[in-house]
Amino acid sequence: NKLDDPHENIYQTKVIKLDTPATSLKVVFAAMRPSSADIRVLYRLQRADGDEIDKVFELMPGFDNLDASGFVINEKNNSGRPDTNIVASLENQFIDYEYTVDDLPLFTGFQIKVDISSTNQAKPVELLDFQAIAVA
Repeated sequence: NKLDDPHENIYQTKVIKLDTPATSLKVVFAAMRPSSADIRVLYRLQRADGDEIDKVFELMPGFDNLDASGFVINEKNNSGRPDTNIVASLENQFIDYEYTVDDLPLFTGFQIKVDISSTNQAKPVELLDFQAIAVA
């Protein structure tokens, strides 16, 4: 961790530039997450009306802040958790995680950060097949 972040382990993408402006983000990956660990996903945008990327990362909404129709209840309560509640992995079991945020202001670039914390560093989280998708 060389990015001045308080978490034990993070994965941070480079800024991804878009040819066509977008208004939604989806992050998908498979993870082997022991019960002692937690994964949170954040994003920041380069807005269509500016040249610089936002300074602050925002948490993805999370299943605990979505209503039955999948709409965000209150943006101030975003948790960075996946779109659905996912149980911890069994040994060597990879489970699919999906994070979505819609109705964003028009953006032409974005950056994703995955914060990983654990109470047992002898059992690390592993990620596979990381994808970040911007949708208009």
